Amino acid sequence: MPAHLSRRRLFQAATGLAVSAGTAGLVGTGGAEAASPVGSVVIDRIWGKRSIRQRIPGTRRYRTIRVPISKHLYLGTYKRVLDKGGLCHWFGTSMPLENGNCVLFGHRTSAGGPLRRSERLRVGDPITITSNGLTLTYYVSQAPFVISAADFSPVVTWGDVSVPCLTLVSCTMRNKLPTSTKYRLLVRATATGPAAPVTPAP
Repeated sequence: MPAHLSRRRLFQAATGLAVSAGTAGLVGTGGAEAASPVGSVVIDRIWGKRSIRQRIPGTRRYRTIRVPISKHLYLGTYKRVLDKGGLCHWFGTSMPLENGNCVLFGHRTSAGGPLRRSERLRVGDPITITSNGLTLTYYVSQAPFVISAADFSPVVTWGDVSVPCLTLVSCTMRNKLPTSTKYRLLVRATATGPAAPVTPAP
């Protein structure tokens, strides 16, 4: 069942969607901005994996393993936060890992373009967020779609308050490719369970 936000939260969300003149960044509103990362995000389909050498315990031998590439998670959507190159939580929406719709912004081309290829996401793809010693995997529930930058209501009126939901937002052209400040590309995802403690690497 869609969650309808209170007037106060809708106002907070609306003011958080203001576009910085002359930039592709989205500007946030409050003092919740975090200069340091508060977690990390893994989206395997668009970021892939990297190879690392790992010593085999109890031996002098090494092995090469593939690990997912992650991006930093920040609080706040001021341009200077978005320009750090990670994903940024939109003040006024549910916090990462919590029930309700958590909205994360990211650049398509600037600052390394963390969401450059977000149009490639497919239903069922995992998006994993880790923060404060907890981790949660959301699964894409709706193919990426485009909305007008002037209409923020599809961003804030979606979600179920009883389960963790996620919306990725980035600038886009109407054909879903980078990039134009006139439109937004949205990706919806939903978790199937609560956050769990991070399992230490072997």
